Amino acid sequence: HDTGNDPLRFKLIFNGTTTIAEAGIENIHLYYADERLFLDLPDEISGNIEVFIYNVNGQLEFSSIINSGQSTISVPGLTYGAHMVRLISNSNTLVKKIMVN
Repeated sequence: HDTGNDPLRFKLIFNGTTTIAEAGIENIHLYYADERLFLDLPDEISGNIEVFIYNVNGQLEFSSIINSGQSTISVPGLTYGAHMVRLISNSNTLVKKIMVN
């Protein structure tokens, strides 16, 4: 922007919804208990899902590949505290936080 340019030279118009929420990897619910990660996967998810668990320092503590029909993963030895779970399915990626007590 330079001095002398019209500050109203642009118009930004929002007109209704531009996206449609679809069932997919973003609809996965998960939690950690008794050294297991529990996943609630929607029926629309198929194929393999890569699972990565990182501690708050960004260090990888666990990785695995599961199939879409699997709902529990044994994950022994996670350190106490918050962790980030990264799920990758086809071209979708989702990151969710879990707590380990």
